[in-house]
Amino acid sequence: LNPDFADASKVFIVYCSSDSHAGSKVKSADDKWHFGGKAIVSAVVSELLTKHSLNDAAHVVVKGGSAGGMATFLNTDFIADSIKSHQPSASVFGFPDAGFFLDVMPYRVCDKPDVYECLCSHSLTCGIESLSEQMMKMWRYTSTIPDDNCAQTHGKWGAWRCALGQYAIPHIQAPVLINQMQTDSWQAFWDGFSNRTDTGENEYATWFRTQSQNLLRAGVDQNPHHAVFSPNCFIHTFSTSQSFWSITIDGISSRDALGAFVFKQEKVPRISLTNVRGFNAAMAAKLRYDRG
Repeated sequence: LNPDFADASKVFIVYCSSDSHAGSKVKSADDKWHFGGKAIVSAVVSELLTKHSLNDAAHVVVKGGSAGGMATFLNTDFIADSIKSHQPSASVFGFPDAGFFLDVMPYRVCDKPDVYECLCSHSLTCGIESLSEQMMKMWRYTSTIPDDNCAQTHGKWGAWRCALGQYAIPHIQAPVLINQMQTDSWQAFWDGFSNRTDTGENEYATWFRTQSQNLLRAGVDQNPHHAVFSPNCFIHTFSTSQSFWSITIDGISSRDALGAFVFKQEKVPRISLTNVRGFNAAMAAKLRYDRG
């Protein structure tokens, strides 16, 4: 039994817009694609407020994993403002899971050339692409609507950065608990460092893990309302599996951290970063937790 959220209601917004729930592009004669993620989020929240008693909620957690984690950075304040316009006393929190994508130079071209994310990189068209380059393309192609505070800071031509947690988190007003592995397995796939037998990839993985820890700490340090829970296992999302309960830092799980964050319990530190270092250690931790 989840002691803090056992009687909570849960709403799942299906990811059908391919734009991290933030696009606003209407198809035209020159372009057949339509991206309406932001309108979908707005419509869902509006219906919940008017038809399903969201306006009576005392605590609301905005949560997403992977691309949904990125969407959490892009939409938490937007959703909080919508709810608070009906219920000013509501407490709204963000909980991005594995959505803190780093703006780094990849080690090599991404793994698995037949996977859709890598098709362009493995062709003669793109070559090695960083996530920042991908974000710029997504921004233009989907007409992403970012968080207002972040966009004002970075300006029209820099607002693409607001999709990346390291740039977004200082500007989000609602309290956010970042749930993030330091050696994230999807980013290892994208940035080309998933082979632990390769000396160069091990070196890059150690550097990447250090960058993750430093950027997570720096982002949270800039806003005392934010917090971070960050183990070092070779996993991507971990709030929708047994790992939510079983992976711990000093005896505290992600579930414990979320409950303490939302209900202001003092038992969990605001910054929980494991000191388990190295790629092989992260892989070993993953295997240990997979086996129970």
